[in-house]
Amino acid sequence: PATGYTFSGWKAGTVCETEPSTTCAVTMSEARTTSATFSAEGYGLTVTSPLHGTIQQWPSSDPNTGSKVSGGIDCGVTCSKSFSYGTTVYLKAIPAAGYKFTSSSWGSACFGETSTVCEVTMTQARSVSVSFTSETYTLTIGSQTGSGVVTGQGINCGSGAGQSDCSEGFVYETSVALTASPATGWKFSSWSGDACSSELTAVCVRSEEHTSELQSRFGISY
Repeated sequence: PATGYTFSGWKAGTVCETEPSTTCAVTMSEARTTSATFSAEGYGLTVTSPLHGTIQQWPSSDPNTGSKVSGGIDCGVTCSKSFSYGTTVYLKAIPAAGYKFTSSSWGSACFGETSTVCEVTMTQARSVSVSFTSETYTLTIGSQTGSGVVTGQGINCGSGAGQSDCSEGFVYETSVALTASPATGWKFSSWSGDACSSELTAVCVRSEEHTSELQSRFGISY
């Protein structure tokens, strides 16, 4: 047999049909016919279930057309499958919300592939892995009404000296606590913008899931 194939048997109805081995001795007392049958060997493709996303078997190398192959690899559910020798398998990396694919995400048999779709040729057993990277979102404190300062992780935003750090980047779903501290003669009034608009106290805890802008309001204290 050629590389990647195994001997299956001799063709039925021919002189060698009962011979189980790869060698058949033929006595030529008349014209004879025979042929051999070979089967492609099967090799396992194993995908490591990724954190924060999936790997799906795709119909082509184009990531923007088609949909996943029915009954194919869909990891996390089906993470391994056997393929015949020489089969080309396309795998697409799909990050979960808040995560992204980068040019260095693929590993193992797909290492070095920069596209979200990796082409794997099954000439032996292979394994594939992928790692997704957290998206980073910017939290910005906008112009304030009144006088005071908003502080939090990496944020110190107000009108006083050294209070110009009004934005900070956070990875997806980071919990950020913001505190609005009024200046002398002022009192906290309210928040506006995104997730803090309904918070009635001077401390707002929010989870960063997108780029956002907040504003604090201070009223005069009498």
